[in-house]
Amino acid sequence: GLMGHNDVIVDAVEEAGVTTYSTEQMAGMLLDLCDVETKVAAAREPVQADLTGGLAEANLDLSELATKAREDAAAAPADVVDDEE
Repeated sequence: GLMGHNDVIVDAVEEAGVTTYSTEQMAGMLLDLCDVETKVAAAREPVQADLTGGLAEANLDLSELATKAREDAAAAPADVVDDEE
């Protein structure tokens, strides 16, 4: 998906209390904002929707999390695939 390169930090981000969403979940939340009530409200003033899953309030260094996750992945033993079966 669009943010697939961030998959390595999902567990750490969720452990910090942030909700992450699949592409389908995010699409659904965006489509939920495409109703008549939201259109009417948007005609009066900008509509604000917080789709951050709590990331805005979390005290996370995403760059640091990504670096650590990549280092951990590089240090982990690779799965051996046996092609002779």
